[in-house]
Amino acid sequence: MPSGGAALNIAGGNSPPRAPGRALPSWDEGFQKLLLRIAAKSAQRADSISLIQFFCRATREFFEVSGVYFWRRQAGEELLGEQADGKLAERFIGLRLLPHQSAVTADAVRSRRTLFVNHLQPGSFPLAQQFEARSMMAAPLVVFDEVVGAVTFLHDSKEEFFDDDMAAKATILAGQLGSLLEATRLGEASREEHRRAEILAKVATDLHGNADVASVLEALADRLRMLLRTRLVSILLRREGPFELRAISAETPQLANLVRAGHDRQTIRFAADMAQRAVSAGEAITISISSDLHSLGTLVSSGVLIAAPFRTSRALERRRSSTLLRRARCCRPAPMAPTQPRRRVSSC
Repeated sequence: MPSGGAALNIAGGNSPPRAPGRALPSWDEGFQKLLLRIAAKSAQRADSISLIQFFCRATREFFEVSGVYFWRRQAGEELLGEQADGKLAERFIGLRLLPHQSAVTADAVRSRRTLFVNHLQPGSFPLAQQFEARSMMAAPLVVFDEVVGAVTFLHDSKEEFFDDDMAAKATILAGQLGSLLEATRLGEASREEHRRAEILAKVATDLHGNADVASVLEALADRLRMLLRTRLVSILLRREGPFELRAISAETPQLANLVRAGHDRQTIRFAADMAQRAVSAGEAITISISSDLHSLGTLVSSGVLIAAPFRTSRALERRRSSTLLRRARCCRPAPMAPTQPRRRVSSC
């Protein structure tokens, strides 16, 4: 709770009941236009980041506040600063707000209601003090009865700025943004599924429609890079000796040439080592790497490396023959007629 005389005002939840005496939003023309503008932005199939940025900018203009800040709820009920418009917007990005911290936004998320505080005193809310807030309002985003984020509004000069009417409008706006973000997420997921299905269909066509192994591997590397949205995919094959680099798909020709040269000079042995580990494990493995380990300089930043094993039909044939041969050596079959071939098993 705030200290120093600041009063925490509860304006209502995201679906407030119409109780007697409760302030309802004044449906002025400007507010209706704002709702329509936000809905129209979403209808343009804007991604979630663009939609949130537009929301912050439009609501800051409408409420005439110093700043609007969007928080995304993380695991463990932590809030992460994601987008902002106005005062100290760049500093806000990446801020973390823990559930136990004293903050208007954290209280709004816990209570699942829009809250506002006027006459903020130094020390009342440490985070608000960083932004020199004199008045602050926060509204949670509730989607399917789950809090997914919050929006914070602040004014840095007027101490008696927010009121019940503003809070009621903020509640409606937060509800609209939450619904639009969920619709955007579902739309993006559907488009991503369609994109992956198209790529996998092209992979199947490449595998069955081309007899040239080198061309098939190059096409496979290209499709995998598009599928995973990564900067580099390389395919390594091994027969009897060490792994050979057979195909590369890179974001730039410079990166592809650097990988080929590094493999030839054996300066990027981590790739072959990862491949060997994946083959031995029989499943995909991942490791985090830093740029000082892969010898690719600034062309590839730190990140996650994935190695996934696969077997060709020839390898499977050798494996099957080896298994049958071991079985033949372990068993003692009954005597066979002279006309039956006795070594057929070992010749598979």
